[in-house]
Amino acid sequence: MANCLICGGGDVKTIKTKVSGFLTERMFSGVEKKTDLIHCKTCGFAYYSLRPAAAELANFYKGYRDSFYQKQRQKHDIWYTAEMNAAIGKTPVEIQNRRVNLERIIKRHLRAREIKTVLDYGGDKGQHIPDIFAAAQKFVYDLSGVAPVKGVKSLSAAELEHKKFDFVMCSHMLEHAPDPKREISSVIKHLAPDAALYVELPFDSPFSPCRWTDRVRFVIKNPAQGLHFAWRRFLNIKKESGAFCPMHEHINYFTPASAAKLLQEQGLAIIYKDSSNIDFGWIKSKVISVIARVK
Repeated sequence: MANCLICGGGDVKTIKTKVSGFLTERMFSGVEKKTDLIHCKTCGFAYYSLRPAAAELANFYKGYRDSFYQKQRQKHDIWYTAEMNAAIGKTPVEIQNRRVNLERIIKRHLRAREIKTVLDYGGDKGQHIPDIFAAAQKFVYDLSGVAPVKGVKSLSAAELEHKKFDFVMCSHMLEHAPDPKREISSVIKHLAPDAALYVELPFDSPFSPCRWTDRVRFVIKNPAQGLHFAWRRFLNIKKESGAFCPMHEHINYFTPASAAKLLQEQGLAIIYKDSSNIDFGWIKSKVISVIARVK
């Protein structure tokens, strides 16, 4: 871990921390672990030195975001309510705004009419494929196996194996990946000649200042939960002290530069990279968007 996972640069800052209580319970079977938060000063990428193994990932994603997941997480993150769990990725506001944002980028940088096949890799039900691809064949590949939305065909791993597409979407996946390079190479192999890849990521950072006003607002709206949260934090203050941004569900923090560098390292040409503010309905947030093309 002496060099950045993305750009290979050696100018990195290391901060000692640990794994969050939620991840400890769910991913590591209650075994507390320490880790380092590593920040590359060259490309801006930040990540944890502890990289989950396949069995640990299986622990985490078994029943991902079901009712047990929600209750288990809210025990550690009091703000993670059942309503929030049900909203993520599924509210009409989020779906519409993410589709509009992608459509705006496509109109400026690609010829949508020439795209005949679209794949949303890891795209849940394929609900985020924008309307600009109405005339294209639309596919989704997702490990959950949920039924796709109307007009989108779901592909199994076996069906996907040898298929290639004119446009591939990979949204909000790489922040979870223990090996981002290996993960993105699995996506890239499904690009047809002269195809385009769209990558979308959360633009968050462990170094962002704490928004204490959000916590105050939460306590006012949810007094019982807020007081419980404050009491639990008081009881665990000694245990929690000294840990800077404990490792949670997102184990990678990208910047537009590091996201573009990841794709360039795979031999792709960057044709667009930027960030946008999007209203997800349940939160207003910033996302990174990158479009790259096969050289």
